[in-house]
Amino acid sequence: MHRNLVGVHHLNNRNHWFFDFHMIAQLEISFAPKSKHSRAFEEFDEENPVVWELFQRFTGEAIDAGLEHFGSQAILERIRWETTVATTGAFKINNNFGPFYARKYHRHYPSNDGFFITRKSKADND
Repeated sequence: MHRNLVGVHHLNNRNHWFFDFHMIAQLEISFAPKSKHSRAFEEFDEENPVVWELFQRFTGEAIDAGLEHFGSQAILERIRWETTVATTGAFKINNNFGPFYARKYHRHYPSNDGFFITRKSKADND
């Protein structure tokens, strides 16, 4: 997002021109097609909202335990454990989704941005 200063001129009640400056935000919109990994993640995430709920919960537990950084793959493994061993439901979570969930978490919780150390990934392309 970019911010620009925009000036608007007006004629006041004494017939003098004045300028009113204010900030506007401009969104960058890309119409490039999403990668197959991104589409697969979005489809999985939409069909399995409990995975995102557990990702948020377990990440919060890691933060509350005092960890400064952690791996998104470890969170996914805990979700697999909880949904396979501790409960009766199981999800087939693609390992490629770890970076997507990490970035989604950072977007939703900007105060914890950087909790997951991210490297360049296919999740960055979309």
